[in-house]
Amino acid sequence: EYDAEEGRYYAMHHPFTSPRAEDLPLLATDPAKVLAQAYDLVLNGTELGGGSIRIHQSHVQDTVFRTLGLAEAEVQDKFGFFLRALQYGTPPHGGLALGLDRMLTYLCGVD
Repeated sequence: EYDAEEGRYYAMHHPFTSPRAEDLPLLATDPAKVLAQAYDLVLNGTELGGGSIRIHQSHVQDTVFRTLGLAEAEVQDKFGFFLRALQYGTPPHGGLALGLDRMLTYLCGVD
């Protein structure tokens, strides 16, 4: 998501969601067109939760950080340990968060 006032992109949710493989080249040319490997769990039009496939390759994660305008020193200070860990062959993995409040609201029939 582009912030015109700051002149940079921000991750819409967090910077660890994997871009779709076919969109990786767009990180360098047109980041606004990059789509994430993200998903929602929906029941009868009610979103019960959501998640994503996480980035599992260090070069992709580094590219995302650079696209978001993070400086090398900041990346190394905050995420250097993570980038190094990814170099050991992290398998593809994902996460899913279910909203208990959303499920209860749905089950109780309230908006």
